[in-house]
Amino acid sequence: MFSNALILLLKRRGHNVEVRTNEYLTSDNGTKAIINGEAFEICVRENRKRVQVKSEYSNWMNTKYVPTGVLTLRIEELYNHQWADSKTKKLEDKLPNILAYLELRAKKEIEERKRSEKWHKEYQEKLKKEKELKDRIDNELATFKAVINNSSRWQKSMDLRNYIKVVEKDAIENNKLNEELKAWLKWIKDKADWYDPLIEKEDELFEGIDRDSI
Repeated sequence: MFSNALILLLKRRGHNVEVRTNEYLTSDNGTKAIINGEAFEICVRENRKRVQVKSEYSNWMNTKYVPTGVLTLRIEELYNHQWADSKTKKLEDKLPNILAYLELRAKKEIEERKRSEKWHKEYQEKLKKEKELKDRIDNELATFKAVINNSSRWQKSMDLRNYIKVVEKDAIENNKLNEELKAWLKWIKDKADWYDPLIEKEDELFEGIDRDSI
């Protein structure tokens, strides 16, 4: 029997045949030839042909499928690649060719998968490097912006202190330095120290306020 001969030949070559039945993975079901770890769905059956026969109950012609005696082996995944009995060769006589084809196809599948895995690995590595570069740029840009903001705040705090000095000097020179102005000068000096990026003095009322937003 051809099926037994095929199984014996595959096993002698270190391969195997499995019948898989999984109700949840229908695409993985069927009879599989396992060649070097690669699974190929195989189907052995006798060809049938369609003939027209006269109905027993009327003059109408009915279609009927009848056996042809021609045995075929089909590899379902490989675009229905198949072998069949011919006038000069039975299917059993084609076993060496079938085996050679399956082993060659398995080798090709393995090589293609390795190429695909290599490409995928290289692509993932490329994405990783691109992300690392983007993260580095984003981090450096954020740091640079922070320096620019601090520089701007420091300059503003210096301008504010110069303004305070002018106000205080004018008040002293014009005898206007009263208690109310003294309290204001202390308050604004504390605020300048709170705003200055080199000091950032704590201020209970301004807690939680973003200095860069001012």
